[in-house]
Amino acid sequence: MGRKQFATIHNVGSQKYAMMSPQLYLWDFGKDYLGNLGNFTAIDVVVDEDKDLVWITPDLPLNGVEPGDVLRFTNRDLIHQDIEIVEVGGFGGPVAILDIGRIDPNGNGPGLPYVYRPDVGTTFKVLRWTTATSDQNGALNVVAQPRPTVIVKDGLDAQITKDTVNPSNTVAMPVELVAASGSPINITAGDLNVQLNDGGPNPDRVRIWDGSGNSLKVNANGSADVNILGTVPVSGPLTDAELRATPVPISGTVTANTGLSQPLTDAQLRAAAVPVSGPLTDAELRATAITVTGPLTDAQLRASAVPVSPDVSRGTGNVDANTQRVTLAQDGTFAIAVGSIADAAATTDTGSFSIIAFIKRSLQNWTTLLSRVPTLTVASTRLLVDGSGVTQPVAQTALTVSYQEITNLTTSPMTFTAPAGAKWCKIYASDANTANIRVRLAGTATISSGIQFQPGRSEDFNAVGNISVIAESGSGQHINVHFGV
Repeated sequence: MGRKQFATIHNVGSQKYAMMSPQLYLWDFGKDYLGNLGNFTAIDVVVDEDKDLVWITPDLPLNGVEPGDVLRFTNRDLIHQDIEIVEVGGFGGPVAILDIGRIDPNGNGPGLPYVYRPDVGTTFKVLRWTTATSDQNGALNVVAQPRPTVIVKDGLDAQITKDTVNPSNTVAMPVELVAASGSPINITAGDLNVQLNDGGPNPDRVRIWDGSGNSLKVNANGSADVNILGTVPVSGPLTDAELRATPVPISGTVTANTGLSQPLTDAQLRAAAVPVSGPLTDAELRATAITVTGPLTDAQLRASAVPVSPDVSRGTGNVDANTQRVTLAQDGTFAIAVGSIADAAATTDTGSFSIIAFIKRSLQNWTTLLSRVPTLTVASTRLLVDGSGVTQPVAQTALTVSYQEITNLTTSPMTFTAPAGAKWCKIYASDANTANIRVRLAGTATISSGIQFQPGRSEDFNAVGNISVIAESGSGQHINVHFGV
């Protein structure tokens, strides 16, 4: 079921022929060439009850699928059934067209003479016929290929796989430990003896948590965050960094080890440098005026921006308080570069001329260029182009299709007459024929000469002329031809 009806004939003697009967097998064409492990799902199904045909649109493209390939259904009512594809295409997409005999229009099947029909969600594989090979002694060549391990997960086959890029896609092999009696062994942290390796490029990882989502955190520098509850005794003098970890408010009079009492005098403060951290506020800076003597250095002046009021007294007209009026000199570098309105046009593109001189040269060149362009008339506003000596493309006109058919072909030759001007033809032998048909585009076909058309075969030809046809045996054979004129 579901394979092409062809036969290979060999000459084994004078007027004697024999037919080879090779053993054919179906192989999973979709898995090797169409991706997704060759599994397809129907996303649209259209049933033609009059012609017993079914149009199935899958969720993946059917690139490379041909008529004669086989759909093997893998779920629902048609599971384990193989049905041949009679055509691919139609409805503007990758559609497989099946002929499955009388189809139950309500999908109730399979009460004879009806069969079930596929519906949206039906899954299937695409299979293709192939011939087995053998060695010189006739022994079949069999290659055992390992298949991936598959488990049933949630009622569906799932391939065991390890995805290191997206771990959520990993499908693991479930493992159950059982005792000698066959009873399952419950594994807990207390029962499992785990040896960890902290060396090498891939050390083991362990999570320490309380079972409620609270885990021990390890920082990038290797330290861990530890919360200390209660009072922790501290012995020994604290370092400067420890003291500065949190500011300690001091109130009242503090007596230092030197015997000095607060407040400290200027001399006491200057005895040793006192580091100050953080920017001082304006109020803190202004608490005591600082006397500055002598001229300030450039660095001192640049420490803070000093606003400068511009001189706006030059020139005439209204000038904004933040604007400095500038008057360009009538001579000097700027005036020389720009030039005067009386400057003559520059004589070269690279010489030393003013900007005005170069502008005048550009305008002269543009005038010369315009004089060389033909004057456009009112009747024709396009530039003429000399097309002599150039073969202009000619658009191909649409072809007209002519159809002829013979419905009662016998072992006597008959002729299709090609219309005048025919460019191509397509010949089709009905798949309902019971005998092969011979076809010749030049000369007369006989039952043993000409192109052999098996039932259901069709061919396209670019060379067109009268076509001679004859049935190899029997009568009532059906053949038709389309001519393109």
